[in-house]
Amino acid sequence: MECIGPFTCIWFWLGENVAAIIAASAMGATLWQGYIARKHNRLSVKPHLVVHSTLSLQSPQIAFAISNDGLGPAIFQSYTLSIYDTELTPDDTIEEITRIIQGYGHSSATSITLRGWHAGESYKQGAYKEAFEVYGDFGTDKAQLDDVRKLLKNITIKINYSSIYGEEFKLTFRNNKTSNQG
Repeated sequence: MECIGPFTCIWFWLGENVAAIIAASAMGATLWQGYIARKHNRLSVKPHLVVHSTLSLQSPQIAFAISNDGLGPAIFQSYTLSIYDTELTPDDTIEEITRIIQGYGHSSATSITLRGWHAGESYKQGAYKEAFEVYGDFGTDKAQLDDVRKLLKNITIKINYSSIYGEEFKLTFRNNKTSNQG
């Protein structure tokens, strides 16, 4: 057939290639759906760790807990706890940690409970776990409570974790504020 005008040429070409055009459109739509499905699957199992801090008049006076408020499990890569920028290691004994705290003027701290995680350990969705507790007789007057608040503001928790898809996230808790990146 001959083209009478520019529009008739386009219509002739479309008519001859309609099957290929439909097939290419279907392939494009399928690829897009696959991309959207993968993105949705990653979001549907994304972990989100949150640090909860407690300041109480009863023992333990300072407590930190970590919860996974996301939709999927968190896989721990590393976990560090620092007090006044002194990083604690898994090899530090409870007595050494108590001495560190007491060395910064918090002599009322008598006992500490520290729980850690190991690399590769999974933390299921909805889980809540105590991480760090400071026991002692800090008292209830304003000066003593200010001392406890000062200690609370100088504790830093850093957690590197990932999703089951390997996406990495970083949580940093300092000065009663949480930064969750990733």
